[in-house]
Amino acid sequence: MIDRDKFFPDDFDRIYAKYFANIRNSDEVMLDPSYWYKNYSKAAIEYGYGEIKNYRSDYNDNLRKEKPIILETISKWDEATYEYNDITLCSSATSGSLIVLSYLKNVLGLNSILFETPCYFASVKQAQFLNFNVKMLPTYHPNYTIQLPDLKTSHPKIVWITQPRFGLGSDYCIDDLNEILSICNKKDYIVVDEATEQHSPSHLCRYNFKTDSRVIKIRSPFKGLGINGPRLSAIIHGNSRRALLQNILEEIQGAMDVFSIDFSTKILSDDDKYFAMLNSANEQIVETYKKLRKYTVGTNLSLSDINNGYIGSVSLKYNNPNIGYSIKRERLLKHCAIHRMPVILGATLRFAKDTEREHIRLNYFNKVSELKDAINILILFAV
Repeated sequence: MIDRDKFFPDDFDRIYAKYFANIRNSDEVMLDPSYWYKNYSKAAIEYGYGEIKNYRSDYNDNLRKEKPIILETISKWDEATYEYNDITLCSSATSGSLIVLSYLKNVLGLNSILFETPCYFASVKQAQFLNFNVKMLPTYHPNYTIQLPDLKTSHPKIVWITQPRFGLGSDYCIDDLNEILSICNKKDYIVVDEATEQHSPSHLCRYNFKTDSRVIKIRSPFKGLGINGPRLSAIIHGNSRRALLQNILEEIQGAMDVFSIDFSTKILSDDDKYFAMLNSANEQIVETYKKLRKYTVGTNLSLSDINNGYIGSVSLKYNNPNIGYSIKRERLLKHCAIHRMPVILGATLRFAKDTEREHIRLNYFNKVSELKDAINILILFAV
């Protein structure tokens, strides 16, 4: 705890809102000795880097030129009209996840979170770091459907889901989502991680803070394209949460990458081109899946029915029930190592334990020939 007798409280936000916000928002600042928005760096200017010397962050209206361009395309993606303060831009889905979790935990006081599996490992780790009461909800082959009675726990809580389904690549079942919303009470929250969404309009475009105030979403415009260099994601949350979320953004993340912001505004300013790129990426994934599926017919392998995003999986059914699961798992890893083929197993994707099978992550942004060879190596494995 901070000793109030020795340290005055940090009232930066109160001071800014009361005294300086109107001056800055109306571009009437005459002198700026304390803030970080503008720098006069002789080194940057003399050596030709003057255009990138200034700090960029989606804090207050620091991105008032760039953000409306990004906002317009995200709005069209959801067939909605989002205002400036309805979303907060951050550097990645991972940072967006931590920002949202910190808001729900430290601002709203929620302590319980339910993760539908499979799910993104980082969000689970973040929830554990923040001392949430974490519960993983298992789903199983072949349908990977959540057991709705598992949701009937104490309130309030957070239900964390992915669209498309992480590690599966299938669109979220609308009926299941409606059931989840009906089971949750008004103090619960539903967070939808849409980091790899490729469909336009987005599959769950009808579900957002406008239709249900309990819904918060995280969207990454470029992950679904297979373009991972630019670092930009959007938290779609509604105006009422903006002030607190932007403060957490500053505390956890700080500045954004200037090159990513410039790239994002350039690409997203042409929404027709952007949505054409999304469609092209999705066609690649679906066509690759169709080509691979025929190679698994009659084998002990089955592919998840991917139709959105790029992260799917192949399920390998073990043959010998008399050998322990751990032994079979290690033999599979040794087999892959012999063939110089590193793999990521289902435990990392948070698939529920199934002693009859193993899940292997498939990145569909690979050449079809290389994925085919990988499938053939897995087919060769036998216990």
